[in-house]
Parts: sequence; C-alpha cells; structure tokens
Amino acid sequence: MKRIILMRHGNAETSYQKSDFDRNLSDYGKKEVFKNVTQLMSNAIMPETVVVSKANRTLQSFNIFKDTLKYDSKFTIDEDLYNFYSTSEFLEKYIEKCDNNYNTVMFIGHNPTFSNLLQMLTGNLSIFMDTASVFVIDFDIENWNSLQVRTGKIFFSTH
Repeated sequence: MKRIILMRHGNAETSYQKSDFDRNLSDYGKKEVFKNVTQLMSNAIMPETVVVSKANRTLQSFNIFKDTLKYDSKFTIDEDLYNFYSTSEFLEKYIEKCDNNYNTVMFIGHNPTFSNLLQMLTGNLSIFMDTASVFVIDFDIENWNSLQVRTGKIFFSTH
C-alpha cells in the first residue's frame, strides 16, 4: 500500500504590501494548522518524506507540523510546487518518480492544485481543500508508478 498526505497551508495574512509568495500565516492560520496537525498525530500518521512549497506560508505550516510531530525525517523544499496548476504534471514529477522505499509521502502546498489533485486521485469531484486541511489518501499499489487516478481511498481527513 502507498499513501499520500496532502496538506494545504494555513490561512494567510491579507497583505497588499507583499507578493503572494511572501505572505505569512495569520494568527488564525497558525492555530488551524496546529489543530489539524494534532489530529493527524492522534491518528498515528507520519510521512517518511515531505515535499514543501517554498512560499512563506507553506514553510511556516511545515514548521508547525515539524515541531508538533517532532518530525525529523527527510523533507524537500521545492519552489516549483508553488507554481503547479496541472495535476497530470504533478503526478509525473512528484508521484510517478517517487522512491518506492517510501510508503507514505506528504505534500504541503496550495490551491487550486491540491483540490484538483485530491479530486483526481479519489474521483470525488465535490471535495475542496480548505486552508490547513489535511487529506490522507491510500492506494492499493506496491509501486508509485502504478498509481491510477480515481483509485485513491480517503483514509483520514480534517475536512
């Protein structure tokens, strides 16, 4: 079995002084990330590797995740994750080429990509990822390059 964890960054400050990329989490965003990460922890779900967008609010969300869960495993900060809009490109770049030694991978990023990706992976077109939401999706496969769209089953969500 392979498992993907998708987490959208927490609520960001509204600022016309900064670029979208540079916006920070709001105080509310910090609280919602902590609450949802705590729920993930209470279900004993831990990724073996994490890929994080380089935008400020996603890095801050990751730091809350890392500190709360005492996560000290592999992670990658990836600037490209900020600009992804195509779910098929996302699958090709991040999923199909994932190391098969990892059974659970986590991505912390943005909408609309993550909501679209969640819909494509599960086949449920009515799902939307709110800020700081976490979805854990299971696939009955042994190799990442065997992943088929619309075959994922939601194991857990904070939605």
